[in-house]
Amino acid sequence: MACARNIAQEERHGKAQVHILDSDWDQDETFWSRFGGAGAVGSIAAAQNDDENYWKRTSEQVALYRVTDTSGSVEITKIAQGDIKLSDLDTKDAFILDAVNGGIFVWLGKECDIDERRNALLWGEQYLKQKNLPPWTQVTSVMEGVEPTSFTQW
Repeated sequence: MACARNIAQEERHGKAQVHILDSDWDQDETFWSRFGGAGAVGSIAAAQNDDENYWKRTSEQVALYRVTDTSGSVEITKIAQGDIKLSDLDTKDAFILDAVNGGIFVWLGKECDIDERRNALLWGEQYLKQKNLPPWTQVTSVMEGVEPTSFTQW
């Protein structure tokens, strides 16, 4: 529920509406009226593949990396995979979150130094090359405290 409200207020600037459906949503005439009525919607074909576990598999592949440049060269070290928590992040550092199909996020803590802030997207692009990811993979810079839902969902 909080995720839906965040999207409506922050990402859609209050222009989106959130509708709450109860367990009997499939009997709700208002819901079905948006589709021309319950009878207008054909039957849904059974899934051919293991679609049910898609998000589970994807979230297990999500990885978090700490980015440091203290030695003069950039070092990217994996610190977590699968169950990523906000508590895994450190306000003094920068991190790369590889969200698999969700793109790459470069998270910057509030206490990062100016060079880390300046080089964040370059690190993301370097990570793309290092992992042989397609060049169209989206790299997003995220600041601590103003993380979008697309980041916090992982």
